[in-house]
Amino acid sequence: AIAQYALDNNLVNTIGWRWTKNHIHDTVMKYVVSHTGEGSSMVLKVLFDDASIDEVGIEVMKEEAPDILYKYVSKKDILADWRKEYVESSQENWFEVAQDYNSQLKLLRDQCRLKSKLYEAYKKKVNENDMEAAEAFSQAYKKALDLRKHACDIKLPNHYFDSIPKDLQIYVLND
Repeated sequence: AIAQYALDNNLVNTIGWRWTKNHIHDTVMKYVVSHTGEGSSMVLKVLFDDASIDEVGIEVMKEEAPDILYKYVSKKDILADWRKEYVESSQENWFEVAQDYNSQLKLLRDQCRLKSKLYEAYKKKVNENDMEAAEAFSQAYKKALDLRKHACDIKLPNHYFDSIPKDLQIYVLND
């Protein structure tokens, strides 16, 4: 809240307010890489859409990116009480969540490009008769098609990862 105040009032670069730069992100959180601590003292390492990784407190994650937090804590099987509350509240405001998600134009554009690049890579590998690579790209493409509906993980083996443009790699997990 204070960092946002500094940003809104052009105070970020003035003496006494420069610390707020560390708390302002012009980017979108993509996923949680890891965490330290437990409960209310938990700190999460988060990957942002500009490929930066920063530490974010649990309360900030609950407020700004609960869907990303939910996905992470579900995989790790932690914060069971919060997960239950989140599911119950999500059932009540599902339309607002869907509307917010679908209004992120950069995300929509990137996902379309990713689908296109994965399909192109698949076709190229089929033409080269490299069926192992073709299978990997086809599976990633299939996951990319479901991304908007299911928010699933798109995985690609490490040795094929570099065939995806750098700016789109943040949406794909090394397998």
